[in-house]
Amino acid sequence: MKKQFGYTLIELIVTLVILGILGIMTFPKIVDFTSSARIAVLEDIQGVFQSTSSLYAGYAEVKGYTTGYYTINGQSVWFHSGYPKGHWNNCWRYILSIGTAPQYTPFGNKCQDFALCGVGNQPAIPDVPQATGGYGIIVWPKGYYINDKCFTYYYNPENGNPPFTGIVDTGC
Repeated sequence: MKKQFGYTLIELIVTLVILGILGIMTFPKIVDFTSSARIAVLEDIQGVFQSTSSLYAGYAEVKGYTTGYYTINGQSVWFHSGYPKGHWNNCWRYILSIGTAPQYTPFGNKCQDFALCGVGNQPAIPDVPQATGGYGIIVWPKGYYINDKCFTYYYNPENGNPPFTGIVDTGC
């Protein structure tokens, strides 16, 4: 008798089924890359908030700035308690430098005209219970609302304590 070499139809079907199962198992990980990238951008912005706030707080200390408007690089920047205030139009739009700076968008609006949107002078930050007594700014990505819970924030408690930053990413 002659030996035949090759695969049977059953072996080919089993192989295709196994490859299909592996593909289904890895698909969520591939889809998750966009969420991870979005969260990484928010983490970068949070880092910018932290480093910029520290830099400007040091500058304010040296210059004796506490609370009020001070001219920095030709712009009138609002400080409170020695730190940049949590205000968009009178503070952060002048001091943020992250390539394409987030553009002002009203609180309840979807971010659609810019890669990043920002709003300031917020007395509270959604899902951040310790954000009370001061004002903060929120930056969120294109295609989202703040209520979608995909944003980063800076909050100046305005009580002499340092500002704090964070990310809400449960909706990213």
